[in-house]
Amino acid sequence: MPTPRPLGRRSRAGRLATYLLVLLAALGAPRLAPAQAPPAPADARDAANVFLDCGFRCDEEYLRTEISYVNWVRDRTVADVHLLVTTQPTGGSGTEFTLAFLGQRRFANLADTLRYVAAATNTADDTRRGLRRTIALGLVRYVARTDAASGLTIAGPARTTGGAAQAAPVNDPWNHWTFRLNANTNFNGEQNYESRYYFMSVSANRITEQWKFTLSANQSQNMSRFVFESENGSRNAFSSFRRELGLNNLVVRSLTSHWSAGMRSNLSSSTYYNQSANVSLIPAVEFNVFPYSQSTRRQLRIQYGIGGRSLSYRDTTIYGKIGETKPLQSGLVALDLRQPWGSTSFSIDAQQYLDDPKYYRWSSFANANVRLFKGFSLNFYGGYERLRDQIYLSGRGVSRDEILTRQRQLETGFSYWGGIGLSYTFGSIYNNIVNPRFGGSGGGGMMFF
Repeated sequence: MPTPRPLGRRSRAGRLATYLLVLLAALGAPRLAPAQAPPAPADARDAANVFLDCGFRCDEEYLRTEISYVNWVRDRTVADVHLLVTTQPTGGSGTEFTLAFLGQRRFANLADTLRYVAAATNTADDTRRGLRRTIALGLVRYVARTDAASGLTIAGPARTTGGAAQAAPVNDPWNHWTFRLNANTNFNGEQNYESRYYFMSVSANRITEQWKFTLSANQSQNMSRFVFESENGSRNAFSSFRRELGLNNLVVRSLTSHWSAGMRSNLSSSTYYNQSANVSLIPAVEFNVFPYSQSTRRQLRIQYGIGGRSLSYRDTTIYGKIGETKPLQSGLVALDLRQPWGSTSFSIDAQQYLDDPKYYRWSSFANANVRLFKGFSLNFYGGYERLRDQIYLSGRGVSRDEILTRQRQLETGFSYWGGIGLSYTFGSIYNNIVNPRFGGSGGGGMMFF
């Protein structure tokens, strides 16, 4: 019986060489271009320049990789096509993407609008593939006018027997109702501190062209415990607790392309606002200067409502009340614009008690992202609230510890918040190339110290 020959250095070296050859062959293997993408034009300068104005809603690297027969540019002023993507939620808890293809320069007279609806059950990959297909369809009329048109192929759905295919009637056993459940918690701590937070919510929605019905309920609870050492060396503990409950309902009836009527009702409870129960019911009407069909691009809504509010307090208030019911009126003016130059929104919201007009509140909010000139953008947000309706403040006062841990709201006449930022980009206008090495094109996946 022959004796097996032991593996020596030469056989191990041979195996290693074989592995290296296989690895090099794999690395050196040519890559095939996607079958459906048309070849790049002979002169890349003839390709359509496209500016994608989508923000965080789109996977830009994926789109640049999959749609490689156009020049993706980062400056809208040099683009032949400004692709403006806006979104709004659908009745089924999904997202409707409105894609406005705005022709510029050599395509100045060509414009189109397409829509894509991503279902609530979509994965991120489902959504980005649906967007890619819709964008590719919208770009056809522009690519057809460039040298890349020679590589275009068009395929349609197979015809059914008897002529054109007919859309099958939709069988919706849920009758447009959608439901959502959500729960989360987080906690952290160390030797002298611990914190726990809980949140739960449930919602039910039914949205059609004529009716909008939303119902949501939520509860949050935040607990913290601090351990500290006093001047005499003893250790003391202090705990803070804050809980919020809410039940919100909205019913809206579409009247015309500009008018709608509805009713908003709310039930809430808050330790922070000294309220064991806050119940309000406010019927209202709303007028939109622009048709609601243009809501993803522009809105100017004017709303007015009149109703009532019933309040029950946890502690007797500074006015000696443990409960009261008051009539109130509310108003809202809101402007939202999303245009090629950028986006902006502004709103003013006000409420006033009719039986005692000196008790009121109003708030304003504004934000904008504006491209002032080539490569330079200004973005800001800010808000201001005037408070003259704090009839719910506790009469027992607030301790120092409650102030420091913000367990109760203090008497105040106003609140404000805001931020501002600038950005300037210069250099090559083209951004066709995608390099995912070391965590994407920005190299953000690694951190060096």
